[in-house]
Amino acid sequence: MITSLWLINVEKMTATKTRVSCTLVNVMPGKSSAKSIDSDETFSSGKFEKQLKDFILKK
Repeated sequence: MITSLWLINVEKMTATKTRVSCTLVNVMPGKSSAKSIDSDETFSSGKFEKQLKDFILKK
């Protein structure tokens, strides 16, 4: 198991445009994790941000 801490910013740009950004702050690998994770080399493809924005803006 891996535990992670994310900073999520939701910014209203205009009446119809909202920007969602996510920053990986910290990664804590579990005892059974064989790999270490370098948070400086980990990035999002944007899929999570889009799903989060859709969820937040869902009416």
